[in-house]
Amino acid sequence: MNEEKPTLQSVLAPNLDVGSPVPGAHPLHMLDNQADPQTKPKIVLQKPIRTYESDMAELLAKKNVSVTTMAIAEQQKRVVNIPATNTTPSATKNYSEDDVPKGNFSKKLFMFILSLIFIISGIGGGYYLYLKSPLAIVVPDVPVEKFSGLLKANSQKSIPIGSLRNDLLANKIQVAMTTNSSSQQKISEFVLTDNQGSTTIKLSSSKFIEVMGYSSQDMFNRSLLDSWMLGTYAENEIKTPFIILKTDFFQNAFAGILRWEQAMPDELATLLNYKEKIRQLSSTGTSSVTSYFSVKGKFEDRVILNRDVREFITENRTTLLVYSFVDKDTIVITTSESILKSLILELEKQTYIR
Repeated sequence: MNEEKPTLQSVLAPNLDVGSPVPGAHPLHMLDNQADPQTKPKIVLQKPIRTYESDMAELLAKKNVSVTTMAIAEQQKRVVNIPATNTTPSATKNYSEDDVPKGNFSKKLFMFILSLIFIISGIGGGYYLYLKSPLAIVVPDVPVEKFSGLLKANSQKSIPIGSLRNDLLANKIQVAMTTNSSSQQKISEFVLTDNQGSTTIKLSSSKFIEVMGYSSQDMFNRSLLDSWMLGTYAENEIKTPFIILKTDFFQNAFAGILRWEQAMPDELATLLNYKEKIRQLSSTGTSSVTSYFSVKGKFEDRVILNRDVREFITENRTTLLVYSFVDKDTIVITTSESILKSLILELEKQTYIR
Protein backbone atom coordinates (compact mmCIF):
# COMPACT_ATOMS: atom_id res chain seq x y z
CA MET A 1 0.00 0.00 0.00
CA ASN A 2 1.55 3.28 -1.10
CA GLU A 3 1.71 5.80 1.72
CA GLU A 4 1.03 9.35 0.68
CA LYS A 5 3.95 11.64 1.47
CA PRO A 6 3.14 14.89 3.19
CA THR A 7 3.49 17.95 1.11
CA LEU A 8 4.95 21.22 2.25
CA GLN A 9 1.54 22.84 2.10
CA SER A 10 0.06 20.15 4.33
CA VAL A 11 2.83 20.68 6.88
CA LEU A 12 2.91 24.46 6.89
CA ALA A 13 -0.84 25.14 6.46
CA PRO A 14 -2.87 22.03 6.97
CA ASN A 15 -6.12 23.94 7.45
CA LEU A 16 -5.84 25.98 4.33
CA ASP A 17 -8.17 24.95 1.53
CA VAL A 18 -6.34 25.70 -1.67
CA GLY A 19 -9.34 24.94 -3.86
CA SER A 20 -11.51 27.71 -2.37
CA PRO A 21 -11.04 31.09 -3.93
CA VAL A 22 -9.86 34.00 -1.85
CA PRO A 23 -12.50 36.70 -1.83
CA GLY A 24 -11.63 39.76 -3.91
CA ALA A 25 -8.65 38.06 -5.51
CA HIS A 26 -7.87 36.76 -8.90
CA PRO A 27 -7.89 33.10 -9.60
CA LEU A 28 -4.70 31.35 -8.65
CA HIS A 29 -4.26 29.93 -12.15
CA MET A 30 -3.81 33.43 -13.53
CA LEU A 31 -0.26 33.93 -14.66
CA ASP A 32 1.78 36.57 -13.04
CA ASN A 33 2.54 38.28 -16.31
CA GLN A 34 -1.15 38.55 -17.07
CA ALA A 35 -1.91 40.50 -13.91
CA ASP A 36 -1.28 44.18 -13.38
CA PRO A 37 1.56 44.68 -11.02
CA GLN A 38 -0.32 47.55 -9.43
CA THR A 39 -3.37 45.45 -8.83
CA LYS A 40 -1.72 42.09 -8.29
CA PRO A 41 -3.14 40.68 -5.11
CA LYS A 42 -0.84 39.68 -2.29
CA ILE A 43 -1.56 36.39 -0.76
CA VAL A 44 -1.01 36.46 3.01
CA LEU A 45 -1.00 33.14 4.69
CA GLN A 46 -1.75 33.26 8.42
CA LYS A 47 0.75 31.18 10.30
CA PRO A 48 -0.77 28.94 12.90
CA ILE A 49 0.12 29.13 16.60
CA ARG A 50 3.59 27.79 17.23
CA THR A 51 3.93 24.68 19.27
CA TYR A 52 6.84 22.46 20.09
CA GLU A 53 5.59 19.85 17.62
CA SER A 54 5.21 22.41 14.83
CA ASP A 55 8.68 23.82 15.44
CA MET A 56 10.15 20.36 15.30
CA ALA A 57 8.30 19.56 12.08
CA GLU A 58 9.40 22.80 10.48
CA LEU A 59 13.02 22.27 11.47
CA LEU A 60 12.97 18.71 10.19
CA ALA A 61 11.55 19.92 6.89
CA LYS A 62 14.11 22.71 6.39
CA LYS A 63 17.19 20.86 7.59
CA ASN A 64 18.30 17.35 7.19
CA VAL A 65 18.48 16.54 10.94
CA SER A 66 17.10 13.80 13.06
CA VAL A 67 15.18 13.82 16.31
CA THR A 68 18.25 12.53 18.21
CA THR A 69 20.37 15.42 16.93
CA MET A 70 17.69 17.82 18.08
CA ALA A 71 17.60 16.29 21.56
CA ILE A 72 21.38 16.56 21.92
CA ALA A 73 21.30 20.20 20.83
CA GLU A 74 18.53 20.99 23.31
CA GLN A 75 20.48 19.38 26.14
CA GLN A 76 23.60 21.39 25.29
CA LYS A 77 21.51 24.55 25.28
CA ARG A 78 20.27 23.84 28.78
CA VAL A 79 23.78 23.19 30.04
CA VAL A 80 25.01 26.49 28.63
CA ASN A 81 22.15 28.40 30.27
CA ILE A 82 22.93 26.98 33.77
CA PRO A 83 24.66 29.76 35.86
CA ALA A 84 28.23 28.82 36.87
CA THR A 85 27.91 29.08 40.67
CA ASN A 86 30.82 26.82 41.57
CA THR A 87 33.39 28.35 39.26
CA THR A 88 36.11 30.40 40.84
CA PRO A 89 36.54 34.06 39.88
CA SER A 90 39.98 33.35 38.45
CA ALA A 91 38.55 30.74 36.06
CA THR A 92 35.86 33.04 34.66
CA LYS A 93 36.97 36.63 35.01
CA ASN A 94 39.03 38.94 37.17
CA TYR A 95 36.71 40.35 39.78
CA SER A 96 37.36 43.57 41.61
CA GLU A 97 36.26 44.30 45.18
CA ASP A 98 33.20 46.07 43.83
CA ASP A 99 32.13 42.88 41.96
CA VAL A 100 32.00 40.85 45.21
CA PRO A 101 28.46 40.67 46.48
CA LYS A 102 27.97 42.46 49.78
CA GLY A 103 26.19 39.48 51.23
CA ASN A 104 29.23 37.24 50.69
CA PHE A 105 31.56 39.85 52.21
CA SER A 106 29.40 40.12 55.34
CA LYS A 107 29.31 36.35 55.64
CA LYS A 108 33.11 36.12 55.38
CA LEU A 109 33.55 38.89 57.94
CA PHE A 110 31.20 37.14 60.33
CA MET A 111 33.08 33.85 59.92
CA PHE A 112 36.42 35.60 60.53
CA ILE A 113 35.16 37.24 63.75
CA LEU A 114 33.66 33.97 64.92
CA SER A 115 36.94 32.14 64.27
CA LEU A 116 38.84 34.84 66.16
CA ILE A 117 36.52 34.47 69.14
CA PHE A 118 37.07 30.70 69.16
CA ILE A 119 40.86 31.16 69.06
CA ILE A 120 40.86 33.66 71.94
CA SER A 121 38.52 31.44 73.95
CA GLY A 122 40.85 28.48 73.37
CA ILE A 123 43.89 30.43 74.56
CA GLY A 124 42.02 31.66 77.64
CA GLY A 125 40.76 28.18 78.43
CA GLY A 126 44.24 26.71 78.10
CA TYR A 127 45.69 29.41 80.37
CA TYR A 128 43.09 28.70 83.04
CA LEU A 129 43.41 24.93 82.72
CA TYR A 130 47.19 24.78 82.97
CA LEU A 131 47.84 27.67 85.38
CA LYS A 132 44.78 28.63 87.42
CA SER A 133 42.45 25.67 87.66
CA PRO A 134 42.67 23.04 90.44
CA LEU A 135 44.01 20.65 87.79
CA ALA A 136 46.97 22.90 87.01
CA ILE A 137 50.43 21.56 87.72
CA VAL A 138 51.82 23.27 90.82
CA VAL A 139 55.42 24.38 90.35
CA PRO A 140 57.17 24.61 93.71
CA ASP A 141 58.50 28.04 94.61
CA VAL A 142 62.24 28.37 94.39
CA PRO A 143 63.43 29.28 97.89
CA VAL A 144 65.27 32.56 98.29
CA GLU A 145 68.96 32.00 98.69
CA LYS A 146 69.99 32.13 102.33
CA PHE A 147 73.46 32.83 103.60
CA SER A 148 74.75 30.91 106.56
CA GLY A 149 75.11 33.09 109.63
CA LEU A 150 77.14 32.71 112.77
CA LEU A 151 73.90 32.40 114.75
CA LYS A 152 70.70 30.63 113.76
CA ALA A 153 68.43 33.53 112.82
CA ASN A 154 64.63 33.49 112.92
CA SER A 155 64.54 35.74 109.86
CA GLN A 156 67.01 36.93 107.25
CA LYS A 157 66.85 39.96 104.98
CA SER A 158 69.25 40.97 102.20
CA ILE A 159 70.30 44.62 101.84
CA PRO A 160 71.95 45.49 98.48
CA ILE A 161 74.55 48.17 99.11
CA GLY A 162 74.65 49.47 95.54
CA SER A 163 76.84 52.58 95.45
CA LEU A 164 76.08 53.65 99.02
CA ARG A 165 78.98 54.20 101.41
CA ASN A 166 79.69 55.44 104.94
CA ASP A 167 76.77 57.04 106.80
CA LEU A 168 74.42 56.78 103.79
CA LEU A 169 74.77 53.01 103.90
CA ALA A 170 74.54 53.02 107.70
CA ASN A 171 71.25 54.95 107.49
CA LYS A 172 69.84 52.44 104.99
CA ILE A 173 70.78 49.54 107.26
CA GLN A 174 69.27 51.24 110.30
CA VAL A 175 65.99 51.91 108.45
CA ALA A 176 65.83 48.23 107.44
CA MET A 177 66.38 47.22 111.06
CA THR A 178 63.74 49.53 112.53
CA THR A 179 61.11 48.78 109.87
CA ASN A 180 61.64 45.03 109.96
CA SER A 181 58.20 43.37 110.26
CA SER A 182 59.66 40.44 112.21
CA SER A 183 59.32 42.23 115.53
CA GLN A 184 58.33 39.03 117.28
CA GLN A 185 61.44 37.20 116.06
CA LYS A 186 64.20 36.92 118.61
CA ILE A 187 67.11 37.06 116.16
CA SER A 188 66.92 38.79 112.76
CA GLU A 189 69.88 38.83 110.39
CA PHE A 190 70.60 41.51 107.79
CA VAL A 191 72.93 40.46 104.98
CA LEU A 192 74.78 43.13 103.04
CA THR A 193 75.02 42.00 99.43
CA ASP A 194 76.65 43.19 96.24
CA ASN A 195 76.35 42.07 92.60
CA GLN A 196 79.28 40.63 90.69
CA GLY A 197 77.98 40.10 87.18
CA SER A 198 74.93 37.88 87.51
CA THR A 199 75.93 36.61 90.98
CA THR A 200 74.85 38.10 94.30
CA ILE A 201 77.50 37.78 96.99
CA LYS A 202 77.62 38.54 100.68
CA LEU A 203 80.12 41.19 101.71
CA SER A 204 83.09 39.93 103.66
CA SER A 205 83.93 41.45 107.03
CA SER A 206 86.91 43.39 105.66
CA LYS A 207 84.78 44.68 102.76
CA PHE A 208 82.11 45.71 105.27
CA ILE A 209 84.64 47.79 107.20
CA GLU A 210 85.87 49.33 103.95
CA VAL A 211 82.45 50.43 102.59
CA MET A 212 81.46 51.77 106.01
CA GLY A 213 84.60 53.92 106.08
CA TYR A 214 85.75 52.79 109.52
CA SER A 215 89.22 53.85 110.64
CA SER A 216 90.32 50.54 112.13
CA GLN A 217 93.93 49.71 111.35
CA ASP A 218 95.08 47.18 108.80
CA MET A 219 96.43 44.85 111.48
CA PHE A 220 92.89 44.48 112.75
CA ASN A 221 91.25 44.22 109.34
CA ARG A 222 93.68 41.57 108.08
CA SER A 223 93.10 39.43 111.14
CA LEU A 224 89.37 39.08 110.38
CA LEU A 225 87.81 36.13 108.59
CA ASP A 226 85.28 36.65 105.80
CA SER A 227 82.38 35.30 107.88
CA TRP A 228 80.55 37.81 110.08
CA MET A 229 76.99 38.68 111.12
CA LEU A 230 74.88 41.83 111.41
CA GLY A 231 71.51 41.58 113.13
CA THR A 232 69.09 42.57 115.87
CA TYR A 233 68.16 40.78 119.07
CA ALA A 234 64.59 41.37 120.30
CA GLU A 235 64.05 41.54 124.06
CA ASN A 236 61.05 43.10 125.82
CA GLU A 237 59.80 44.35 122.42
CA ILE A 238 63.04 46.27 121.88
CA LYS A 239 65.30 45.35 118.97
CA THR A 240 68.95 45.92 119.72
CA PRO A 241 71.52 45.79 116.88
CA PHE A 242 74.70 43.75 117.13
CA ILE A 243 77.80 42.79 115.12
CA ILE A 244 79.68 39.49 115.34
CA LEU A 245 83.17 39.18 113.80
CA LYS A 246 85.45 36.16 113.48
CA THR A 247 89.24 36.20 113.63
CA ASP A 248 92.08 33.70 113.25
CA PHE A 249 94.74 35.93 114.79
CA PHE A 250 93.73 36.88 118.33
CA GLN A 251 96.81 38.99 119.18
CA ASN A 252 96.47 41.30 116.14
CA ALA A 253 92.69 41.45 116.51
CA PHE A 254 92.93 42.41 120.20
CA ALA A 255 95.68 45.00 119.68
CA GLY A 256 93.92 46.44 116.63
CA ILE A 257 90.51 46.88 118.31
CA LEU A 258 92.15 48.63 121.29
CA ARG A 259 93.58 51.21 118.86
CA TRP A 260 90.18 51.55 117.18
CA GLU A 261 88.52 52.47 120.52
CA GLN A 262 89.32 56.17 120.00
CA ALA A 263 86.99 56.41 116.95
CA MET A 264 84.71 53.41 117.49
CA PRO A 265 81.94 55.19 119.53
CA ASP A 266 81.52 57.87 116.87
CA GLU A 267 81.78 55.60 113.82
CA LEU A 268 79.30 52.99 115.09
CA ALA A 269 76.72 55.52 116.38
CA THR A 270 74.51 55.42 113.24
CA LEU A 271 74.71 51.69 112.56
CA LEU A 272 74.08 50.65 116.18
CA ASN A 273 71.43 53.35 116.57
CA TYR A 274 72.60 55.19 119.66
CA LYS A 275 73.09 58.54 117.91
CA GLU A 276 69.65 59.59 119.17
CA LYS A 277 70.79 58.82 122.68
CA ILE A 278 73.75 61.15 122.17
CA ARG A 279 71.39 63.90 120.94
CA GLN A 280 69.22 63.49 124.02
CA LEU A 281 72.25 63.73 126.29
CA SER A 282 73.38 66.94 124.61
CA SER A 283 69.92 68.53 124.86
CA THR A 284 69.56 67.81 128.57
CA GLY A 285 73.01 69.10 129.35
CA THR A 286 73.89 66.10 131.47
CA SER A 287 76.94 65.37 129.34
CA SER A 288 79.59 67.49 127.70
CA VAL A 289 79.27 67.07 123.91
CA THR A 290 82.15 68.39 121.82
CA SER A 291 80.39 67.77 118.46
CA TYR A 292 77.33 66.06 117.00
CA PHE A 293 79.18 62.76 116.67
CA SER A 294 81.47 62.98 119.70
CA VAL A 295 80.45 62.59 123.29
CA LYS A 296 82.75 62.61 126.26
CA GLY A 297 83.20 59.28 127.94
CA LYS A 298 85.61 56.41 128.29
CA PHE A 299 85.96 52.64 127.96
CA GLU A 300 85.88 50.66 131.17
CA ASP A 301 86.50 46.99 131.88
CA ARG A 302 83.65 44.70 132.85
CA VAL A 303 83.21 40.97 133.33
CA ILE A 304 80.06 39.30 131.98
CA LEU A 305 79.64 35.52 132.13
CA ASN A 306 83.37 35.17 132.80
CA ARG A 307 84.24 37.18 129.67
CA ASP A 308 86.32 40.33 129.62
CA VAL A 309 84.17 43.17 128.34
CA ARG A 310 85.03 46.69 127.24
CA GLU A 311 82.18 49.17 127.82
CA PHE A 312 82.00 52.80 126.67
CA ILE A 313 80.28 54.89 129.39
CA THR A 314 79.41 58.60 129.21
CA GLU A 315 80.06 61.08 132.00
CA ASN A 316 76.57 60.51 133.38
CA ARG A 317 77.19 56.74 133.44
CA THR A 318 75.15 55.93 130.32
CA THR A 319 76.32 52.87 128.40
CA LEU A 320 76.54 53.45 124.64
CA LEU A 321 78.71 50.59 123.40
CA VAL A 322 80.04 47.24 124.65
CA TYR A 323 82.25 44.62 123.00
CA SER A 324 83.93 41.41 124.09
CA PHE A 325 86.05 38.54 122.87
CA VAL A 326 83.62 35.75 123.63
CA ASP A 327 86.43 33.36 122.74
CA LYS A 328 89.77 33.82 121.02
CA ASP A 329 88.03 33.59 117.62
CA THR A 330 84.77 35.58 118.15
CA ILE A 331 84.16 39.30 118.75
CA VAL A 332 80.68 40.56 119.71
CA ILE A 333 79.78 44.28 119.53
CA THR A 334 76.43 45.66 120.76
CA THR A 335 74.90 48.45 122.93
CA SER A 336 73.59 46.65 126.01
CA GLU A 337 75.06 44.43 128.70
CA SER A 338 71.93 42.26 128.80
CA ILE A 339 71.94 41.75 125.03
CA LEU A 340 75.64 40.90 125.14
CA LYS A 341 74.88 38.27 127.77
CA SER A 342 72.06 36.82 125.65
CA LEU A 343 74.29 36.65 122.58
CA ILE A 344 77.03 34.89 124.52
CA LEU A 345 74.51 32.29 125.65
CA GLU A 346 73.25 31.81 122.10
CA LEU A 347 76.81 31.31 120.82
CA GLU A 348 77.56 28.81 123.57
CA LYS A 349 74.37 26.91 122.80
CA GLN A 350 75.15 26.75 119.12
CA THR A 351 78.73 25.62 119.81
CA TYR A 352 77.45 22.90 122.12
CA ILE A 353 74.94 21.66 119.51
CA ARG A 354 77.69 21.42 116.91
